[in-house]
Amino acid sequence: MFFKIYSVRRMLLLMLLLVFNFISPTLATRYYVDIQLGNDLNNGLSASSAWQSLNKVNSFSFSPKDSILFARNGVWRGQLQPRSGSTLGYITYTDYGSGNKPLILGSKNKSSASNWIHAGGNIWKCSIAFTTDIGNMIFNGATLFGTKKWNLSYLQTQGDYHYNLNNGELKLYSQTNPALYYWRIECAQRFHIVFLEDVSYAVFSNLSIKYGAAHGFGGGNTHHVIIKGCDISYMGGGDLNMDGSSTRFGNGIEFWGNANNNLVEQCKIWEIYDSGVSNQNHTLPAHQYNIRYQNNIIYNCALASFEYWNKPSASTTSAIHFENNTCVNAGYGWGAQRPNRVGNHILLSYNEATTDSIFIRNNIFYNAHTCLALPASWQTSNGYQKLKLSNNCYYQPIATDTVIFLFHSLAYFNSSFELYQTQTGQDKGSFIADPLFVDYANNNFHITTNSPVINQGYQNGIQSDFDYEARTPPADIGADEYLPGTSGLEIIPEGHSFYISPNPTQEFLMIHSIIEDTTLPIDIYNASGSIIQSIRLKESVQLNISEWPAGIYFLKAKDKSERAVKVIKQ
Repeated sequence: MFFKIYSVRRMLLLMLLLVFNFISPTLATRYYVDIQLGNDLNNGLSASSAWQSLNKVNSFSFSPKDSILFARNGVWRGQLQPRSGSTLGYITYTDYGSGNKPLILGSKNKSSASNWIHAGGNIWKCSIAFTTDIGNMIFNGATLFGTKKWNLSYLQTQGDYHYNLNNGELKLYSQTNPALYYWRIECAQRFHIVFLEDVSYAVFSNLSIKYGAAHGFGGGNTHHVIIKGCDISYMGGGDLNMDGSSTRFGNGIEFWGNANNNLVEQCKIWEIYDSGVSNQNHTLPAHQYNIRYQNNIIYNCALASFEYWNKPSASTTSAIHFENNTCVNAGYGWGAQRPNRVGNHILLSYNEATTDSIFIRNNIFYNAHTCLALPASWQTSNGYQKLKLSNNCYYQPIATDTVIFLFHSLAYFNSSFELYQTQTGQDKGSFIADPLFVDYANNNFHITTNSPVINQGYQNGIQSDFDYEARTPPADIGADEYLPGTSGLEIIPEGHSFYISPNPTQEFLMIHSIIEDTTLPIDIYNASGSIIQSIRLKESVQLNISEWPAGIYFLKAKDKSERAVKVIKQ
């Protein structure tokens, strides 16, 4: 009898263990981080018991499918050191609440008069020693910038600064105490703000990354990394080798060394010292494949909007997609102070890797020192013909500026673009035309109703655009798919004050609040911008939408923002 009871109990225990092991991989936990109201002694499991610091996030061991939600309007300083998920699920770093995207700064604020010590004449020394190079000084909300000098004796005009590698001293030329001359002083430090080294199965969405002297997102040996809906700005300028040799670096997003199955989409990337996005390598042989950059807006990058190269020759590269991006003003912005600013939208630099299939399609390339540049290393059987360029819109406002520069010898302009197409067989379906932006002067690079890029895209299977609006064939060129009626809304994904499921859907739509003890009014718009229904959301609401016509709808909370969530009714 005892044996039978023991056997039954043992069998039940084994069954429970099997059930637990079966369901545990599906469990997911949300952790909340609030710089203003959080406390690292909290459990982080709700908005009312949020953590506070990056240190807490960096030191915690997360599990696949976990999400780390940073409060909107929050500002953190330092480095985010993300964890990897696995094939069981991604770890997601994203946002919640209303207001501006969570902001992570790589700079120190030195805006107080007490932060500066008079060092004689017009030279002022920062009151602290920095542990790494200061690659940029940003003044007055990024309206002015410092000029880095490699020798202290070169500090001769307002804003010149020097960082001493030996003792960490930062000295600045200023006619008076810098904090009296400038109302805001940010000192950008040389580290990647999001450190991707050895990271895989991780998602980063709706974060703002700013004021760093290295890369916004950077690191080697990455795979299955998704960077979506992020803003990356004012990056780079740090001493590359920390040796004072005057070589500076810093990209918006860089995948270094081995990298595969990574995606960058719906990001805005601007004011970058080097390149907006890049996958590159030059040390040990590296294999880079299945990397996509799509639906991004990239502008004011001093070196390039997109840069690629891989060496030594034992390396391999394949299936790199740069598609449906809008690239503007390469070679301009604060990084133009670099001595070799180059200014290419596409810079395929000295490449030694066995390379196959780099797709550059459906992009707008507007205003650059040269839109597309290929060095001589691509003029081989292992290079040029592996490129797949098509359906791009090029435009140089100054007709004599170079559009295409091949192999250090062949230059093509607006007037000779068709000759380039004939001689190379590249860029079928591409053309020269002003894309007609909504407001170029104020960096609004959406397209207008008369834009020549409408319906001119290659059908590459990309389903939505920069604003999460559906692309309908024939697709438009660039990051924006023209859709009347939604120009006043900033379209965002799920995961803010509310989220929706499933999406797309046919019959029922669940709307879930993530703000506790709050009733949230929500308006529902059709694609023409008309309100078709209003609801009040407490915890969850289920809507029967089976009678709605198939198409795109937008859900917007009645708050101070103009942000909306898109739902697709099939």
